[in-house]
Amino acid sequence: MRFTFYCWVCILLFVVMMGCSQSNKPKDFPNLVPVKITVIDGTTPIEGVSVVLMQTDTGTSLVAGGNTDKAGVLNVTTSQATYQAKGCPVGKYKVTLSKSPKLPSEKTREEINQMTPEETDAYTKIITKEAKQAKPIIPPSLSSITTTKLEVEIPSGGTEITININEYW
Repeated sequence: MRFTFYCWVCILLFVVMMGCSQSNKPKDFPNLVPVKITVIDGTTPIEGVSVVLMQTDTGTSLVAGGNTDKAGVLNVTTSQATYQAKGCPVGKYKVTLSKSPKLPSEKTREEINQMTPEETDAYTKIITKEAKQAKPIIPPSLSSITTTKLEVEIPSGGTEITININEYW
């Protein structure tokens, strides 16, 4: 009896481990190639730029992109539903860039969570005014898929791309 119980426990653990080890990769997920994007302002790298690549030659639900590091570099990842992998499918893309400027009165999430409703209202008015007056870091035309003129083609061997925002002001 005890031996049978342990056998069932082992079988159950084996089944659970097999289920957990399977990838959640969608069956229609494409092959990816390495893509490295560097975003600069003249010769200065820009940290924290959100880069999104939208494929223009297929009707796919894939999202490719990520955020640049301190060196202004992003190694593109591609997502579909809950699955994410490094690289990008081959194809033609429109590219959007966005980065919010640091505002003088900007507070951390913890600071905001500790505010009273009255303080939150006052803070919202101040930060909204500052945001309207702030100079954008990225040319506004690059922040929308409908206005961006930035297009790239990802070849089968992968690629490295440098985007100089000075060319888009």
